[in-house]
Amino acid sequence: MRRDNPQALRQPAAPRLADASRNGAAALLIAGCVFVSGCGLFETAGEVTLGQGQLPRVTQRIEWPNIDDMTGSALAGATGAQKAGEPLITGLPTSLQKGTLAHVQGLMALAGDCQRSHIQTDFGKGSAVSNLEIRLTNCTGDARCKFLCGKFRGMRIEASVDVALLDEKKAQNLAKQLQQASPDAAVEAIVQLRLRFFELKLFQNGDTLGADGKPVVVDVTSSLDNLSMILTETTGLLPPDLEGPHSLETMDDPSAQPGADGKVAQVPYKGPRWVKVLDGSDVDRITPTTPQRFEIDPNVPYTLKLKEGLVEGKPSALRLVTRLSIARPDLYVLRFDGAGIEVDLQPEVVLSVLQLVKNL
Repeated sequence: MRRDNPQALRQPAAPRLADASRNGAAALLIAGCVFVSGCGLFETAGEVTLGQGQLPRVTQRIEWPNIDDMTGSALAGATGAQKAGEPLITGLPTSLQKGTLAHVQGLMALAGDCQRSHIQTDFGKGSAVSNLEIRLTNCTGDARCKFLCGKFRGMRIEASVDVALLDEKKAQNLAKQLQQASPDAAVEAIVQLRLRFFELKLFQNGDTLGADGKPVVVDVTSSLDNLSMILTETTGLLPPDLEGPHSLETMDDPSAQPGADGKVAQVPYKGPRWVKVLDGSDVDRITPTTPQRFEIDPNVPYTLKLKEGLVEGKPSALRLVTRLSIARPDLYVLRFDGAGIEVDLQPEVVLSVLQLVKNL
């Protein structure tokens, strides 16, 4: 004999219809996730993760550009007194391709350069990355560069690159499913944005050749004084020190000289919004067999804007910024030529079905 729940029997028709509507919306969302990506995975009750198979996995070896292109006038013609191709000082090399980072620092210091940058746009058809910008910062104790270096002595390398997350078609399909609820509920339904790293390391060509006749690639990540990964919304100059608040109001004036008290005048911060994802202490745990997930802080303006873009159906991209600090002693063993960063990461978006449909 069936025993019906008396409370259920007395439930008004409208709430039952509302529940059916919510369940139907949930089913549509799951179908939408399948439509967008080919499959949907329930990790916990009421949550769907879009990741492997749905969002592009980024596996990229980002090589530094030609060091002579980076240094430019630091090698020749810096003072305008030399003939074309002549070194800045007699006896100095006219190419740094075989030199160490210590040579690079020395030549930049002679030319009075605090910072050099180089932009690369051609990565071939179908590449998930674009718009690579490499920036070298020379920290020798020169007062002119103090606003960039503080007390650090050595060199800093910053590599910024755009990574495609969703193309226009997939972005619009996902937004269509999310917009079954109100926009605010849809934004709240994106409960996590994560990056799952399988590889993050600094490499350079070694001194020995492999069976293929090419230099053996060596992992030199342990030579770094610090490494951090940051996300930004656009290209632009990030402040040198990212240990402060996520939403900056002011920064050191790049054109100002330190005063008698050693401080630099402040100017309004107009750079891109940003959020730090990981620090050097996290990198040691990342291997192909022990990948590590890092959540993008949900409480910063950058993350909110990224969520809003997903809900609005805009093509999405992440701008990854990798910062390396190399202390002065290690400059003598590291080279720029034949070196770079190897990145293997999987973006993930976690959706709460219950959060999405609660306001329907």
